[in-house]
Amino acid sequence: MTAEEARQIRDPFAAWGGYVESGGDPRRRYYTAANFHNDYRIDYELQKELTIGIPFLGNLQDRAMTETMGPIYDRTQEHLGTTDAMVIFVRRRLLEAARALSEQAVLPANVDDANLCRIRPASVLLAEGDGWITATEKARQSDAGVPIAWVPFV
Repeated sequence: MTAEEARQIRDPFAAWGGYVESGGDPRRRYYTAANFHNDYRIDYELQKELTIGIPFLGNLQDRAMTETMGPIYDRTQEHLGTTDAMVIFVRRRLLEAARALSEQAVLPANVDDANLCRIRPASVLLAEGDGWITATEKARQSDAGVPIAWVPFV
């Protein structure tokens, strides 16, 4: 690996301005210089080649799409199916957290523990007979060390 390749792995956003200083704020720990406030430093020449002028760096394209979606959409007419079980679960948890805050002044756990926001996915090929909890233990503890939560089927 060249020194330049190693640098790009450490900071994949360097070519687009890198990360902004966090100033001790955990919400800004991975906030990139290319962001909502400067149109993600869109490159119109690159856009001619890639159809989007934001390179595939980490989650920069995803952030650009989700942060610029506009007003909240009225989802009361949606018809969610079995493949949307996680969407349903997450929405219920968000509503429960909002009600707990509004009615009982109970803060969501991740407000005081930013590590809860750092759970990452992992891909693992399971050997026949292996359980996913055991097989993914190392991957799940490689980041925030947050214990796995059971997600019920809806």
